[in-house]
Amino acid sequence: MSTARKVGRQLISDADFNRLLMDALSWATEYMEGEEALAPHILAFYAQDDGTHNLVALVTKGWKDYYSKKQAIVEMGFMAAEYENVLAAAFIVTEAWMTQSTSGELPAVLPSDDPERVEVVVISGATLDKRQNQAIVQVERRNGRLRAGEVTSIPFIDDGGDQIRNSLLAIFLTSYSLGYISRRGGGVLW
Repeated sequence: MSTARKVGRQLISDADFNRLLMDALSWATEYMEGEEALAPHILAFYAQDDGTHNLVALVTKGWKDYYSKKQAIVEMGFMAAEYENVLAAAFIVTEAWMTQSTSGELPAVLPSDDPERVEVVVISGATLDKRQNQAIVQVERRNGRLRAGEVTSIPFIDDGGDQIRNSLLAIFLTSYSLGYISRRGGGVLW
């Protein structure tokens, strides 16, 4: 097991990471209920001395394009680094469009080009040692307002894969790490 993975597991266990996904899912479904739109959030969970995790919700007003999206996420990463305790896990909560595939393979069209696309809220989580999990909530609109529908959960399973698939979370964790290190005058993250 790598040093990063050992330290990551000291900050948060696999079970706690998956439990926080369920907590983030519960938070998101309650928060979105009755809203017209869901502003993108980062839910940052910090390791506490007693083994618990403290939540800080960071919100953005949204973005116009990919550059402004990356810039907002970088700023949120640096903001997250201002807290004294070490980040154990982060979850990005955002609305998205999804194309469904029945064949088990990647869909042939992008969601933007699919007339049968599905509106969803995606909750993607990652730890500093690159573990990841995800939940997807299908949106059922009532009178133009958000309502949680069917949920698909993808918990972390230790399969040896460490690549973070969510580029926004990777950007957030990178900027958090840089901010954490620079705030403390250099040195190592943990």
